Amino acid sequence: MTSTEPGDPTPAAPGDEAAPQPPAQWPQPTHPAYPGQPIRTNLLAIIGFVGVFLMPVIGIVLGIMAKRQIAVTGEAGEGLAKWAYILGVLGTILQGIFFVVWIALFLQFTSMASTGP
Repeated sequence: MTSTEPGDPTPAAPGDEAAPQPPAQWPQPTHPAYPGQPIRTNLLAIIGFVGVFLMPVIGIVLGIMAKRQIAVTGEAGEGLAKWAYILGVLGTILQGIFFVVWIALFLQFTSMASTGP
């Protein structure tokens, strides 16, 4: 004789009245936030990523600060913080090159204007 208890892997015989029940539900995945609550994105990461297009130094400073906060709080936005830092460094280098070239050209043209043709 077979058992018809829920979760029992032994199938019931064709003449039995109750079929075996499926096992209990699968375990639910765990999330870092409370159920139903969206995961927050770090505000410094957002401001740093947007601010990098206005002033690249903002991206460097806020990107570093955001990565430190994210490590402590577990918020989302690590990618934004990383790209704010990367774009901030690249933007600062490009701005530095631009100003060096601009000053060199300015000095060249002013020296040409003072000597005359």
